[in-house]
Amino acid sequence: MKYYKQIHIAAFLFLLIGCNQHPQKVERINMIPKVITNELYISKNCKLIKTNDFFYISDIKETDGFIKIYNPDGSFNTSIGKIGNGPEEFTTPYITPYKDEGILVWNQWGRYNSAISQNTKEGMVLNPITTCFINENVASLQTDFEGNFIIYNPTKKEGIITLYSKDGKEIASAGKLPYPQDISNRQECFSGNIMYNPYNKKLVLALNTLPYTAVYQIKDNNITLLNEQEIGDAEYHISDNNMNIPNPGKDCLVGFCLTKDYIVSILNDPDYKGTDRSQTSPKRHTVGVYDYNLNLIKIANLNMPRINLASQGNDNSFYSIVLNPEYSIVKAEL
Repeated sequence: MKYYKQIHIAAFLFLLIGCNQHPQKVERINMIPKVITNELYISKNCKLIKTNDFFYISDIKETDGFIKIYNPDGSFNTSIGKIGNGPEEFTTPYITPYKDEGILVWNQWGRYNSAISQNTKEGMVLNPITTCFINENVASLQTDFEGNFIIYNPTKKEGIITLYSKDGKEIASAGKLPYPQDISNRQECFSGNIMYNPYNKKLVLALNTLPYTAVYQIKDNNITLLNEQEIGDAEYHISDNNMNIPNPGKDCLVGFCLTKDYIVSILNDPDYKGTDRSQTSPKRHTVGVYDYNLNLIKIANLNMPRINLASQGNDNSFYSIVLNPEYSIVKAEL
């Protein structure tokens, strides 16, 4: 009896301590990023990638040369890629780093063309490749240093993250979502993005509609779930075998990149009290900095409107396209 009493007292103290613990304080930091180049002629809807040798900006409003390539010092290098329905052309291209030497361009809809960028004596070119496993169920795609492909497929009930070899053979798969498995609109509700850092072997999955985020490790041809959580309130209900989400995208991790120790994400300033809702509003000057346990630890003010983010992953710096007052690439150090 005395033994059970001691257990009850210990449990009570544990709960008491837990109730008195405060959430981790989020640090506010002010940053003055370094301007890499302020001579970008692009639209707002673009994507930025940083590799060892170049910055790549994908701007699909440019039908001829929709990928603009800049040298590390910010000087313009060249343009590649065409928008269209013909051979070696793309209708809705998605770009992602390929190994440590270039980018992979994948046509998400229509003809499933894909190509990798390569340097030749004549300049930068896109060389077509065949990837038989790319199909309409692939929501997001990444590569590793060996040229293997990492796929997120929201229509699968298990094994939503899959590692494929360069020739399309499955190496490993893992992961499932903590939501009803039998809904008919899985692809719509569970659409999301993955980002892989080949330096620390961490992969982050963030859904576009529900505030669910997961961190995996992909190492030695194995996929291991390290952490998963909802970073906001997940609101949904099921009706007629369909999931209905009243506020899709609320509290979701968006526009993120991965540094050595942090996940950096687009995050509107939660402390902004003004009424300005424009694209240049001060509330759009901030990014959220998470650790790989998915704790928000910092809110960083870049002092200029950020459009999107990129990182190389081997240190704790990140890059952003900002309005300064024209479109520019800047570098920030955490």
